[in-house]
Amino acid sequence: MNGMRSLRSLMLAIVVLAGIAAVLLSRQVGYRHQTGGEDSLGATLVPASAAGPLLVDSLRSGGEAEHAGLRVGDRIEAVGSRAARSKRDVEHALATHHSVLLHVRRAGHTLPLTVTSHRS
Repeated sequence: MNGMRSLRSLMLAIVVLAGIAAVLLSRQVGYRHQTGGEDSLGATLVPASAAGPLLVDSLRSGGEAEHAGLRVGDRIEAVGSRAARSKRDVEHALATHHSVLLHVRRAGHTLPLTVTSHRS
């Protein structure tokens, strides 16, 4: 009887954990869609951690990010002199300036890369 009760408790715990995992995954996908969708920059940026930097998750061939030299896996640490905490930081800088200096971490080195907006 105790063995059956333990088995039921274990099965219930597994179902609850699977449900929690599904909810967390759907929130992460939704968050990524809201914050990391590709735009005219031609890159999908996602937070590498809560405090930054931004991770380049994907690039569109021929996009501004690719032309600037960004690569998948790069971490954008700063936009100009400001820490890069969200994709909006990059978008705002590009909306207000023709060219933006990004400080990118790649293979243990920080690289200065300039993204030029081709918007008219």
